[in-house]
Amino acid sequence: INVRIYSDGITSKHKQLARYVKLEYQENIFPNIAVQTVINIMTPEDRTGRGGDHIPFRENGYPAIRFTSANEHGDGNPSQPGYEDRQHSMEDVLGVDTDNDGLLDSFFVDFHYLARNAVINGNALAMAALGPEPPASLTVEQLGNALVVHIDDPNDLGLYRVAIRELLTNDWDTVFTTNQQVDTLLVDLVPGDTYKVSAATVDADGVESLFSNEESVFFLPTGVKELPWMEKGYTLLQNHPNPFDEATVFAVRVERPISHREAFIVVLDLQGKELARLPITLNQGINEVVYDYQHHRYVPGTYAYSLVVDGQVLETKQMVYAY
Repeated sequence: INVRIYSDGITSKHKQLARYVKLEYQENIFPNIAVQTVINIMTPEDRTGRGGDHIPFRENGYPAIRFTSANEHGDGNPSQPGYEDRQHSMEDVLGVDTDNDGLLDSFFVDFHYLARNAVINGNALAMAALGPEPPASLTVEQLGNALVVHIDDPNDLGLYRVAIRELLTNDWDTVFTTNQQVDTLLVDLVPGDTYKVSAATVDADGVESLFSNEESVFFLPTGVKELPWMEKGYTLLQNHPNPFDEATVFAVRVERPISHREAFIVVLDLQGKELARLPITLNQGINEVVYDYQHHRYVPGTYAYSLVVDGQVLETKQMVYAY
């Protein structure tokens, strides 16, 4: 049993809400039910070419996510030739009356599945409503093979969760529990990778707050002060996920500010035809932009993408669209 959660951004309060929903389900509900749901945190804000009811809330400043079933009956575009699916068509109904008694007796909705999704929603809503205030701020620094976290909790609750994820993943890899506002966490991190760290407070009933905004930490190998990309000031990272199906993320790590007029990620097929040109900021730190598969007309294969600054190609990598 699967459910997909869509949300805007990559390092955003919307993705943080999606991660929170999954954590609360896994810790509070998953161990206590016979049929468990796998929650998949998706990269894009919604399915390609679609716009859900969560988007206006995001546009007005609210953290917003969308729950979607793992399998839909159609792609929601009934105007295309030969469209015979139920979704967004005259056949988009709850069920049918097979014996003509005026009552629906055959349903297109799996009510057990619907109930499980309602539990995921309700549990997260209750935990978020009951939970304490999040930390006022969070700072993170590397100390050898450890991370030192500084959690600013004006309410001094005395118990905290610290979530860590590798830059190339949508989900948290590890969630620590600590009773210190300043703590040194021994973590199994890969040297040369960037990690995102956030924190939550925990009240006396064991309920977490929503998690803070994420802070970045680049995990330098022990004894190394600078890597080659730091000397040139930037690096184009491998897209993630890769291979991908619905969407993928391009990222550029910037060590120091780059003087420029415009910057793009340009996507090409292997014959050199340009398929997409996506504007990207080049602020110090990690800069990301989402790419979806409609640009290459759903054709599986290998594609190239380049960082282009003021008309000059600075770096190129390849990616695989596999589905």
